[in-house]
Amino acid sequence: LEKMGYPEQSLGEKLDQLTKDTLPNISQVREANKIQNNVVRDPDYRLTLEQAKSVVLTYEQALHELEVF
Repeated sequence: LEKMGYPEQSLGEKLDQLTKDTLPNISQVREANKIQNNVVRDPDYRLTLEQAKSVVLTYEQALHELEVF
């Protein structure tokens, strides 16, 4: 995202600059980012296997949409 001109500090700040035109699944990416932040910051957060799969698939789809790979 930095190479695309989004130099904000955190991923959340970068995501706030994107629109559905730039990234069609932006709402799902924002939700995945919230879950990722919960995992990192809350030692009691319980991540289900389904949530983990969903987060990975969401990020994968976003990377394809952004033509990263």
